[in-house]
Amino acid sequence: GYLYSKPVAENEYKRFLKEGIGTKVEKAVSIPKINRREYFRVQLEIPLLADMTIEEFENKKVNIGSIEVFIENIGPGGLCFHSPLKLPVSNEIILLFITEIFSKEWRLKGKIIWQKEIGDNCNRYGMKFILDDVDQIELIKVLNNLQVKLRQKSILTDCRFYTK
Repeated sequence: GYLYSKPVAENEYKRFLKEGIGTKVEKAVSIPKINRREYFRVQLEIPLLADMTIEEFENKKVNIGSIEVFIENIGPGGLCFHSPLKLPVSNEIILLFITEIFSKEWRLKGKIIWQKEIGDNCNRYGMKFILDDVDQIELIKVLNNLQVKLRQKSILTDCRFYTK
């Protein structure tokens, strides 16, 4: 209900299917896609590898193992990653990603804000970072430098890119 009309009885629904609902649409209107991101994203042709773990669940520290995931893109506000795990979109789960950019270990925390299944045993996620202002400014500088190096087609051996 409420997608096309308020909920209706079964017999009325069958009538709608037979006769059509409402008036004919003369012209389809496209709704512009809104970019809700506050920051730029660095698109990675070769994914960046990261070790991901669940750090907190319902405000309690968790100590479990990690899994290697592929980072598709990254910005000062968050990242997009691929994983075989099926994770929920939840504010109660804080993830920790550990990766390396320009020989520096980055420990990035955040929450999953969207999920999409993209194949057998593969899921794509969007994560929003939980960073203080100082860490975010430092990350912006590093990501700007990364973006410049990638545009110049520089060979980056000091980042943890997927190499297999």
